[in-house]
Amino acid sequence: MRKAIFLFTLLLYFVTYLHSQNANVDSLSIYVKSAITVTATKYQTELKKLPVIVNSISESLISTQINSNPNIGEYVRNLPGVSVGHGNRNIPPWIHMRGTGYFIGRTLYMVDELPLIEPRLCIAFNPENASSIDVILGPSSSLYGPNASGGALNIISKTGLDQSSIIIGQNIGSFTTYRPSISVGKAFENFHFYGSFNLDDSKGYKNTDLNTGVYLFKNGLPSYLNYVAIEDEKYTNTYFSGSLGYKNDLNTFGITLNAHYFNEDKYGGRQNSTTDGYRMLGSGKIYYTIPNILKSTLRFGYQNLTGNTQSTKGAVLVSNNAINGRYIFVQKDANNSYVYDPTITSKGESKNQSIPIDLQNDIYLLRDHIITIGGSFIKDSYNSKTYNADKTKLNAETRYKIDRSAIYAQLYSKLFEDKLFALLGFRYDKWTYTDIFDMGSTIKNPPDVSKDAFNFRGGLKYFISNELQIRTSYGTAFWPGTATWFFQNLSTGNTWREANPGLKPEKTNMVDAGIDFSSQNEYFNCSATIYYGKIIDAITYRYDQHPTLPGVQIIRTQNSDEVQIKGLELSANYKIFTFFTLNGNLTFNKSEITKSPTNKGHRLRNAPDYFGNMAILYANQDLINFKLSMRFSDDRYYDDENTQLDYYHMKPYTVFDAKIWKSLYLLSGEFIISLGFDNIFNKKYDGEFVYNAPGRYVEFGVKYKFSI
Repeated sequence: MRKAIFLFTLLLYFVTYLHSQNANVDSLSIYVKSAITVTATKYQTELKKLPVIVNSISESLISTQINSNPNIGEYVRNLPGVSVGHGNRNIPPWIHMRGTGYFIGRTLYMVDELPLIEPRLCIAFNPENASSIDVILGPSSSLYGPNASGGALNIISKTGLDQSSIIIGQNIGSFTTYRPSISVGKAFENFHFYGSFNLDDSKGYKNTDLNTGVYLFKNGLPSYLNYVAIEDEKYTNTYFSGSLGYKNDLNTFGITLNAHYFNEDKYGGRQNSTTDGYRMLGSGKIYYTIPNILKSTLRFGYQNLTGNTQSTKGAVLVSNNAINGRYIFVQKDANNSYVYDPTITSKGESKNQSIPIDLQNDIYLLRDHIITIGGSFIKDSYNSKTYNADKTKLNAETRYKIDRSAIYAQLYSKLFEDKLFALLGFRYDKWTYTDIFDMGSTIKNPPDVSKDAFNFRGGLKYFISNELQIRTSYGTAFWPGTATWFFQNLSTGNTWREANPGLKPEKTNMVDAGIDFSSQNEYFNCSATIYYGKIIDAITYRYDQHPTLPGVQIIRTQNSDEVQIKGLELSANYKIFTFFTLNGNLTFNKSEITKSPTNKGHRLRNAPDYFGNMAILYANQDLINFKLSMRFSDDRYYDDENTQLDYYHMKPYTVFDAKIWKSLYLLSGEFIISLGFDNIFNKKYDGEFVYNAPGRYVEFGVKYKFSI
């Protein structure tokens, strides 16, 4: 920690000194606060004039990074207030914001301002098909609904307005990774279109190695032997993306349709262990404007996540004389060993669907005030089935629907001759779990369960001068919990579950205050933000021993915990001279469980005490471009119990990345040649729980771009 603080402080002193020595340089940011945002207010707003924090990753910035994993999390991990863990290449990034931990329930993932049914859908979006990625920090449920406790992530689809060219590319990387791509975009008259194809094919790596499984086995957790990859986990991911749009000459009417399709075919690193399926993301927007009076926007979408899995017996105990060439996980004693048994035991099918609709009306009748009134409706459905090996018998099935509706209102005001900016918003959400069926529950068709929540967000920003501003905001957010917790009652086997229909949505309250500085010529900018929050009625698991049956435990959920969160976010960006830009972000955070029957005084899961990055960019189109970056994180825990075992307790790390690229203008087009290094020094570090970081990843790429 001291090393990270020293390096970050040294960077601040260095850029401040250079700022005093270089007064006339053009500005170029590595990580920028976009001039315009839609994520903070759901309509285009000057970011500088908002009291809430939004950072934007632009399309041009995406091209400067090198990542082993082509997912959205790899591109936001260097933003202040954002901590990202990773698993394998086919599961979503763990994106944690402002120390709230538990990304599934406390980080909201969106595409084109429509909430995703669950984080796993975000990997259907290849980052090359994003025009930008916005991150809004702080509770955002007053605008977007559940799961926005620490903030929200909004991925914006690329359209023909963002690219008017054909781009053909081929990347080759470590682990025998091939990534060909082609995209075409064009805007003409009142229309625009975009289409792309990306392939990600790899021999992979042992995502969870034998040492990990044996370590956990020897520490009383034998089930994790089934996570071990005996061979490399090879996979083929296929992406298709498309967009069509129209707007009239006055831009008072327009329509845009976007679609993203992802197909996966993964070998799990063990014989007969496979996963395949597809994910679809569709979004659309229709707007109509009466100038200076009203703008109405209808957003709609379709989301589908379909998956198939094949499971095996996995780790079984056999006598050593009966191993018969099977893979040995670990020897138990002189006579017996745990071996891998590839016999197929079950096949699973799951399908999640969501149809979101949102109607927003922005009223401009009052001078310097924008009133927003809107409502949304989302229809979700879930169906999961487990069969025996030959699919002749249905062993388990769970299905349900969720009907979600909401109304919201917001006021954005400019006051005192554009010196003070105010934002105030409210939202009421109601949802019902309907048509419930759970084959294994004591009551297979339990009654519907309904819940509701009210949320608020407000903020102020004051311009002391054009260079210096102060701001503050307060907001609330909620997480409803996982649907099965409300109705699933299991009373067979060694682990029972008990439903809790009275479970309350947990609520997060957070206040922040900050200062932003930008030099008069905007060559140097920095910001500092302090925040303080509480998670009330936090939802936790409780494991109870059955009162009469030895060896049987009952899993119950309850609103038993309370969490206190406080932190400081620092960022600085400076172009020191013509071609060099420096950037640094550092976040201090303390997330402590202050009320709990069992975990009081513990650190909240996935909430490091500090994390950040530093980067230097050299951009010279006439010569060469390169970026060197360092990212670091304090230790983290996988659970709220703060289990003191490796992998449960993930160690601090510091990792260096680099990329070099050059443009050559030939054949009426542009060739872009690149070489990137993810984890230059091949550091072994804890990515997330039992998932091992793959080590050094090297990728060479060539792209050819020509205008049409």
